[in-house]
Amino acid sequence: SVQLSGGIKVSFYDQVAGLTPVAPVRINARAQPQVVTVDMDASSVPQKYLFTIYTQCFTFPEQLIFFLTGTLQAVYYGGTFTPAPLDNYVIISCSSASGKSHQLHNSTWREEWDVVHR
Repeated sequence: SVQLSGGIKVSFYDQVAGLTPVAPVRINARAQPQVVTVDMDASSVPQKYLFTIYTQCFTFPEQLIFFLTGTLQAVYYGGTFTPAPLDNYVIISCSSASGKSHQLHNSTWREEWDVVHR
């Protein structure tokens, strides 16, 4: 089996809006693809950027973009391996942003990765 862990940074433009650890997840050998779900919080945007958020939410197209970066580590037989770094984004509609799962360009806002270990 492999143990997967790491961390994800959520940014609003160049400002860190949240840091989320990925708790260690065990993936059994020869497992089918496994979804790893992470709830991320982007509420730590600096106060000086709140006006930008309000402005973007009240003008067309009424959407916000957040950038996701991070790294994962896989521990296998005592060795640590680092898959390719995460570099993604999510566009959130201001009218539906509260408490919902949102689409990234290749996955969902709850950030799901298919991890296969054979």
